[in-house]
Amino acid sequence: MIRDRGAKPHPHLGKLSAQQFLTDYWRQSPFFAPRAFAGLDDLVDADELAGAACESGVDARLVLGGDARLDWHAELGPFPESRFATLGPENWTLLVQAVDAWCRPVAGLTKAFDFL
Repeated sequence: MIRDRGAKPHPHLGKLSAQQFLTDYWRQSPFFAPRAFAGLDDLVDADELAGAACESGVDARLVLGGDARLDWHAELGPFPESRFATLGPENWTLLVQAVDAWCRPVAGLTKAFDFL
């Protein structure tokens, strides 16, 4: 069902309604909504996320790199706990899939996008 452009703005999409977002941005163009969840505290702390990445059955990756674009690579988990102690403060990120499956606060975020 197509709603008219006068539809009520979605609370997390700035001035756009859900229908405007779907029509103009979804799978077409990047969209940035600053302060979409203003005041939201960390939903998962770093140690909990790293701990999950050490468990079998959790899909996790470490993406590591240097200054040059070609220096980046990925390591697949699960990881030993000691792996995180070897990382410096820069040039890496931990990606953990399906956090919403085991973290209720993250699962609650999906309700904000139930129109998808």
